[in-house]
Amino acid sequence: MNSVRKNIVSPLTLSERHREVLNAIVHQFVLTAQPVSSLTLAGSALNVSSATVRNVMADLEAAGMLTHTHTSGGRVPTALGYRVFVDNITQPRIERTIQAQIEREFEEMPIQGTELLSRFASILAQASHLITVVLSPRLDRGILQRIELIPIAEERLLLVVSLLEGMIKTILIELPMRVSPTELIGLNRLMNERLSGVKLSDLLNEADQRLADTGLAHSELVRLILNYTDSLFGDQTPSVAGTGNALSQPEFRDPDKMRAVIELLEGNDILLHLLDNEEDSVVVKIGEETGNPATRELSCIAANYCVGDLMGTIGIIGPTRMDYPRHMALAGYAASLLTKIHTKV
Repeated sequence: MNSVRKNIVSPLTLSERHREVLNAIVHQFVLTAQPVSSLTLAGSALNVSSATVRNVMADLEAAGMLTHTHTSGGRVPTALGYRVFVDNITQPRIERTIQAQIEREFEEMPIQGTELLSRFASILAQASHLITVVLSPRLDRGILQRIELIPIAEERLLLVVSLLEGMIKTILIELPMRVSPTELIGLNRLMNERLSGVKLSDLLNEADQRLADTGLAHSELVRLILNYTDSLFGDQTPSVAGTGNALSQPEFRDPDKMRAVIELLEGNDILLHLLDNEEDSVVVKIGEETGNPATRELSCIAANYCVGDLMGTIGIIGPTRMDYPRHMALAGYAASLLTKIHTKV
């Protein structure tokens, strides 16, 4: 007589015992990077028999949350298993000693600019032991505060653009014509009078109307300056640290997987897509959830920080076998700290 197979569990129907075993396997695998056996859990993490653990592990594997290798009887979490684990994390925390260390180092950092973001990425890499990325704020919502045109030579100009939110960028422009210092002073004054307070995303369109009565709306020099201003703030700049941290993980001893990490860090488009986060909360993308075959072996934890109305992103990237509660807490804390420091500026 054939036995009747019980219903396969799903993420929505897991019992407390299923969750307990799944959590224990995730914790153990994160710690050791080795498949987890029922004997290991029964003898240490769980106060139940190995037979009970085996039955629960079989349920979890049938549901797609665990898998096993041919060389071991132990189990490892799948992307779905990690997702179920992450979705049930409540109030993730990081160690107070790590918070204190970050705050100490943060106090010694420059107050603004790309140097701050680069240094902050390095501090987070030391704390997380993974790859960390700090994206500069998306500046299309930024408000133009001031344009400064500084002559360097007869046909070279330093353009300095300041935003109301405190961001400043400079670029050297090769001019297609000669412009006298007197002309630049007048143009500088007029552009600031007419364009200060305009949102960057509206700058090119607004300039035609605001400069219409000056005869400068279609000036070659003005269009050149406005196009440079628009492009200066068009892209988010990533500050990356901790590459060696990821490549030292056992998962990336495989050359193909190591190549995936290198491609990620060399391609800004992949990195920006991976860190794309419109949420107010910490977002976790696991394996194939990253939406790119090149990053299916990775997980990314992203949290947004604010500079006024502008939003940048902090990301922690590593193998799917990562300490999710700790790094979720670290990303959220780092984002709040970066927001706080910018608010004080």
